[in-house]
Parts: sequence; structure tokens; C-alpha cells
Amino acid sequence: MLQKTLFIPRDLKLIEELVLDPTLEPRFNAISAYLVWDDELPSGITPDGLDVLSSLWTARSLFHRGLTFSDHPGFVLSCMFVVFIQFNIALAIWVSCAANLR
Repeated sequence: MLQKTLFIPRDLKLIEELVLDPTLEPRFNAISAYLVWDDELPSGITPDGLDVLSSLWTARSLFHRGLTFSDHPGFVLSCMFVVFIQFNIALAIWVSCAANLR
């Protein structure tokens, strides 16, 4: 049976090398409504790896509030908003680069 991994080997290695720092305070991500500690975010992780981590942090937040993804329609809307913003940023960068090539 094939097993799909959530992270590429490089990202997984970075995550496994993280060291717990019990002195840290969490930060709140207002768009996705989750808490994250700085020692949970490896330096140099790929954007795809960060997307997976963000989904896991969101799932943890929902779990601790007794909710699921389907119970939380705002989560879907916030994800759509983030994708919309990321798309517009990428489009603006692409248009700017294309204009500079002329």
C-alpha cells in the first residue's frame, strides 16, 4: 500500500529538528484563528510545507474548541480570503515583472 506523506523529506527533517522552548508565548493568527508558537515554525520551510503546517494549526485550534472543519464555515471563508489575497499578490508581481521585461 502506498503512503502519501504531508511533507517533502526536506521539510519533514526541518520539522523533526525543532526544539521545544517552553518560555515562548503563542502568537494569534487572526485570519485563520489559531495560536502558534515560534518553536513550531522551522526556518527555511517551503511554502507548501507552511500551508500544511497552517492547516494542522487550524485543525488543532478547532479540535480544542470542540469543532470540526464542517462546523466552522468561517474557516472556509478565511481560507478563500487568504487564497484570494495570495493570488492577487502573485498576479501583481507577475504583471510588474512582465512590465519590466518590455
